[in-house]
Amino acid sequence: MKELSLRFKIIVSTIIQLIRSGYEKFFNYSILYTYDSVSQNSFQVLKITKYDNIFCGYYDVSPFNPFDSDLIALHATNLSAYAKNSILTSVDILVYRLSSQEVINVDHSSAWNWQQGSRLQWVDQKSLIYNVIHEGYVRAKKTCITNGSSEIFPIPISILNGVDGFASIDYFAMTEGSEYGYPGIKCESFNSRVQYYRFSDQTITTFFDWRELSPKLLIAGATKEHINHILFAPNGKYFVYIHRFWVNKRRFDSLIGFDIDKKTLEPIITNQTVSHYCWKDDSTLFAWLIINGNPGYYYIDILTKEYTLVYAEDDGHPNWLFGDVYITDRYVGSRFGGNLLQAEIVNLSTKKNFPLVKLSHPAILDYSHRCDMHISISNNKSRFQLDSRHLHNKRTVIVGCLPDLCRNTSLYHL
Repeated sequence: MKELSLRFKIIVSTIIQLIRSGYEKFFNYSILYTYDSVSQNSFQVLKITKYDNIFCGYYDVSPFNPFDSDLIALHATNLSAYAKNSILTSVDILVYRLSSQEVINVDHSSAWNWQQGSRLQWVDQKSLIYNVIHEGYVRAKKTCITNGSSEIFPIPISILNGVDGFASIDYFAMTEGSEYGYPGIKCESFNSRVQYYRFSDQTITTFFDWRELSPKLLIAGATKEHINHILFAPNGKYFVYIHRFWVNKRRFDSLIGFDIDKKTLEPIITNQTVSHYCWKDDSTLFAWLIINGNPGYYYIDILTKEYTLVYAEDDGHPNWLFGDVYITDRYVGSRFGGNLLQAEIVNLSTKKNFPLVKLSHPAILDYSHRCDMHISISNNKSRFQLDSRHLHNKRTVIVGCLPDLCRNTSLYHL
């Protein structure tokens, strides 16, 4: 009976995928437009003939090698862009050289999703770190791209703290409550401790148990509780994360800060909407929030816990560039068969934006299959990268060169 039920689900899923594929081709939603600010000679839509889909992942980590922006780390798969991820499927981990189109096959991972990939990050010039399924559990793995040597760590990775180490997160709770998890992981994977692995002495430190704070944040009837999006300040001494839950299908978020030296955990914003953020400097977080019904980008002073609305603009995935200037993506409209997205640079002082790329993504994607741009930049701020779904039934990566922002800001009419 179970076998028949599984076969029925597979048949239905196949039919739905065929309908979606036909819909995309029939309505020809594809748009890709680059503005004059992006050099056509340096603009690339990456294609690797062996794979149907390639993507980088979340905007909070850069896929560019920190010492060589000609190298970019990618996820690749031949799964349908509509396929649901699980630990029964895998993505290949690749390094791609932009100038020569050389592909280095590094590894593969079953701990992945369409939004954040495997949390693939550069540890140094020659090594990548990412999550894998090891003996049934989510674990971080570091691999050298030159000789293939690797190391499995005893905890998973959420994000690196420079070259010092990395923080973990509760992937079981996140899998239960969002599309950022790894469906199929063992229920024994439950671990509500936020931990830190230090490379130098190979030690694991438990920072705190996030569920100890949660009773002070929850509203009666809360469901699907989890935390997400740990982000270290540039000096590595402080980080923030989101505590999220739902009540009657309404989402509530709290922004929580942790001081590593003082070992203090404290709410900064409670039970509002906390979306995407980046650091402006060591003490200022730049975040898209909805506070008491007022949406937009806010400055948050982590020392005073005060927040100020600085730009009432739509949500995006920001990365800070310099001064009062950041780069982001956002939805800018729709057309029949697709959503329009734009990558742009924004000056907060003048409230002017400078568009880079506009493209369309199919509107019929399941929410967990959506393809946000998740724009990020290279360490030297010479290149930007974004994930794209403008090609029929395929995910790809777009890379472009930025003008010299630091010396020629007039290019942005700033």
